[in-house]
Amino acid sequence: MSSDRARFLASGARDEGVEFPGDYERRVELTTSSTRIGRRSRREPSLPELDLTGPPTDPGISRRHARLLWEAHGWTLLDLGSSNGTDVNRERVEPHRPKLLASGDTIGLGLWTLVRLVRADGGGGNDRERIDRRDR
Repeated sequence: MSSDRARFLASGARDEGVEFPGDYERRVELTTSSTRIGRRSRREPSLPELDLTGPPTDPGISRRHARLLWEAHGWTLLDLGSSNGTDVNRERVEPHRPKLLASGDTIGLGLWTLVRLVRADGGGGNDRERIDRRDR
């Protein structure tokens, strides 16, 4: 996972006093067939499997932002009706409509967060994936 300065600047958040977080890198191996992406909430007892609460905390990430699902054809992404939307390779994903992913696809979330799906062994398949988060 990583941050994207261009995404941040396009969001207009800087004009509202939000600061870009700088460099950050995080890798997470996907170990379940369903991975909820979001941030912690006092109202919900369960944590998202991919918790983007921070640091750095991207204020544009919803509590229940998106879900990655392993299905017969590979990984799919489902935006759960997030406030700021989700995109794949800079194209907006319609809420509640599954989007098939390929290794190397970049998922945009919130004000600056990018999530890249990559095969753990560096290959091009979908059988074992990890998430890279790098902030620039």
